[in-house]
Amino acid sequence: VELEPGDYDLGRGSENAININHPSIRRVHAKINHDGTHWNYRDLESGEGRIISDQNSIQLSPDIDIATETYTLS
Repeated sequence: VELEPGDYDLGRGSENAININHPSIRRVHAKINHDGTHWNYRDLESGEGRIISDQNSIQLSPDIDIATETYTLS
């Protein structure tokens, strides 16, 4: 799945751009955004654990695996 620069919500809720249907994932769990230069991941302090890194906020590499999908960040 290729993502264009923008803001994306990740979570179990169907309203999220990236939907992860798993009981350990909160309805809105995290955000991915492009700041004009880099892709960034921010956990929303869900209390359920971080799904990409053990840090609250990180810069992402161009290809990232989330659940069973590989996302290419362009």
